[in-house]
Amino acid sequence: MWWMWAAAVWAKAPENLKPGEEWGSLTGWTGNAYTVPKGMVVLHPFLRSGVGLTRQWDLKASVLGEILGPQISTEYAIVEDKKVAVSLEGSAQVGWGFHAFNYGLVPHFSTRLGKEVMFDASFALLGQAGYQQIHTAAGPVILQRPGIKAIRPELGFEFKANPNLWFVLTTRTNLEGWGKSGPNGVLGGYLEYAKGPLGFTVGLNLSVLGLEGLGETVDNFERTLKLDSTLNLPAAIPLPLPVANLWFRI
Repeated sequence: MWWMWAAAVWAKAPENLKPGEEWGSLTGWTGNAYTVPKGMVVLHPFLRSGVGLTRQWDLKASVLGEILGPQISTEYAIVEDKKVAVSLEGSAQVGWGFHAFNYGLVPHFSTRLGKEVMFDASFALLGQAGYQQIHTAAGPVILQRPGIKAIRPELGFEFKANPNLWFVLTTRTNLEGWGKSGPNGVLGGYLEYAKGPLGFTVGLNLSVLGLEGLGETVDNFERTLKLDSTLNLPAAIPLPLPVANLWFRI
């Protein structure tokens, strides 16, 4: 009976919010250095879901993202106790056309600054390798396109209000993007709540978007058409974006 299964899930779900179930996306807030607790399943409808395989090793994958192609990530904690955690996370994604391979490597560090405060730091390297076959008069040519797409340092603090409610404050930037688009970064603030089979996040990302690359594109376009330049774009613009997320805890 469905109600018996639901009751079993409710009874098994953790009572308190666990540090290892707090994370976002690899291109957003990557989370802390704690892995999903052993035997626990964190099911995200839109982000990566995770399962704790051992006390210091988990497996994550996006259920919805599998539509775009096979993808998976795994995190192993070299050190993980109540005071400090150090982990290494690797990810891989391949499109169904198998023309591009996305990969990532993220070292995490977390330490307790007290019973209610935790400091997090990470440094994500996200890249892409792939090929594109084009046909020429001399025959097919394969173009290789490997490279780093993002170099993302991130710092954050997690404040424990009670066993079920945490406040996360994080800041991050893409160093690779500074040379192409100018200043960029994100300041995020999130409330994380979890109890029983449900958890949710609400918050805000204040993003700074670099527009130098777009400005150069516009200038080139105007020069090509021999137009007078009338559009002066700023180097960067702030953009507030709300954050909301729901997950299931088994």
